[in-house]
Amino acid sequence: MLILEVIRETSPASTREIEDILRLLQYKEILKKAPRYKTVNDSIHKLDNYNLIELDKNESGTRKNLRYRLTDKGIKFLETLHEIFNEISGYKCIDNPQCILNKIHKE
Repeated sequence: MLILEVIRETSPASTREIEDILRLLQYKEILKKAPRYKTVNDSIHKLDNYNLIELDKNESGTRKNLRYRLTDKGIKFLETLHEIFNEISGYKCIDNPQCILNKIHKE
């Protein structure tokens, strides 16, 4: 969910940019341990296989600097995850990932 959220907020995003953002979250002690580049890269390939993200052909290079964005299916999937998260936790931060991170960080 977090990788999808990062892609949504920074779209189009490269694997390296996603990894950097996750490391920053670890540095700020919002994440306990940020995933390594290989893990992020593998996750991106799986999300691409499920058609939740797609290659942004206008912003990407041919083989390097590949940049991804959410598909319509990915947006709906992420919105559904937000709804489930909000129902379970009682938070009302559907469109504001910063609000979710702040509430999680306070606990």
